[in-house]
Amino acid sequence: MKRIFISMAFLGAVLCANAQTNEMLRAQRQEFRNELTSKETMDREAKLDELYAKMDAIEETELNSVDGLANSCKGFLKTVSSTNDVLKEFKTEVKDNGEGEIDITKYKAKLPEYVNLSLNLVSATKDIAAASEDLPKATDDLKKEKNPRRLKPIKNSVAFSKDALPVCAEEVAFQTKLVNNLIETIKASDNY
Repeated sequence: MKRIFISMAFLGAVLCANAQTNEMLRAQRQEFRNELTSKETMDREAKLDELYAKMDAIEETELNSVDGLANSCKGFLKTVSSTNDVLKEFKTEVKDNGEGEIDITKYKAKLPEYVNLSLNLVSATKDIAAASEDLPKATDDLKKEKNPRRLKPIKNSVAFSKDALPVCAEEVAFQTKLVNNLIETIKASDNY
């Protein structure tokens, strides 16, 4: 939970950042490259893949708090996956021309497309924060369940949600930083 709120605070700081210099943007992109190849990112991507594979096996429990949270987490995983797919399509390779950029070789997204993607990520961030507040209710409902036949699916659903929320929050925070860097790069290069 603490990571989610730290990620949310970081996201706010990123969104409030003023226009940056080309050198700062280049340095940030180098940090992204390093982060993309880090063990932490690889572990997060593996966890996302694992959760995405488990997603369809999560059964309905007939408890609104548990099912609602699990369905929200499934939506977050789909958002993260589709955003990664969009980013792969948008940003195949950014080449630096020495004067501020931008040459994107496969598909050149326009500024409004990145801004829309950023707005979707902000919305996902808010939704993840709201879902995090629903987790205690789902956990309480799990503790209250006495029927042994219903206990396993409820346990699986709550465990799935507990695993999905922080990893989705981290990934959305990273995606937001990346998209905001691309927005600032396009603005700095007057290439929109």
